[in-house]
Amino acid sequence: MNHVSNIKTQGYTVIHDFLDKRKIKDLKEALVSVIETVGDDTSGAPVGYQSIVKHDKMVNNIHYHSKDYLELATNGSHIPIVQEFLNDPYYGIIPASEPNFTLCQCNMRQSSTAIPYHVDVRLKAPGPIGWSMQCVVALEDRHEFNGGLKVLPGSHLEEFQLRENLDFSNENIVDLKAGDAAIFFSHLYHATTDVVEPYQSAWGLLLTYRSWWAKSQFDFVSMFGEERLSIMSNKEKTLLGYYSQPSKAWDGQMSARQGYDLDNI
Repeated sequence: MNHVSNIKTQGYTVIHDFLDKRKIKDLKEALVSVIETVGDDTSGAPVGYQSIVKHDKMVNNIHYHSKDYLELATNGSHIPIVQEFLNDPYYGIIPASEPNFTLCQCNMRQSSTAIPYHVDVRLKAPGPIGWSMQCVVALEDRHEFNGGLKVLPGSHLEEFQLRENLDFSNENIVDLKAGDAAIFFSHLYHATTDVVEPYQSAWGLLLTYRSWWAKSQFDFVSMFGEERLSIMSNKEKTLLGYYSQPSKAWDGQMSARQGYDLDNI
């Protein structure tokens, strides 16, 4: 399957067997451990249409609490696919073979509440381009009866439309088996389904990636701190925004675009 071609034409793609059974087990155990430590209501109060999920179980920034999730978010096999779309080809001071975009969120959510059709960016450029992408990783089966993903294929190619003007004739339910992952443009119209009895809502990981120059949702550099960042790879630090931080000094570096030699500046 050509994932890059699918994303260009349809706005999304599905990676089957993205995680093997052993990895699913490890991630589920890590989730239980994190919940026992910090709880399952760790997200700040959502705003706008997202406020409808305020009662769903959620673990915000689970990669901060778990090495397994940090590894998945920064070194998963989906990264080269996202890199095809979000890497800045003119970045110049990070090798072109490496990612230069950033991770913006890494949240676990139990899909108890249906979310209506929406896009997750305030700037929507029509066409097979974008500056923000998302990845949903299923730790349990996710389908039309338990809060699964649904999309309007090709809607990323169109001008922005109000929800009431959308054409739902080609709506597609994106069934994901445990271990599958879906990657899609944030400006693709997408939603989640209702949970229908006797089915149970399922846990899924939502990853959001954005071009290095886009405003971050979290300050991961301050959150993780220098001690933890110091033992990370260049790739991990890049994805956490370490090489695209604006200077805090009045006479500091004028560019937020940095290279791997930042530590030596």
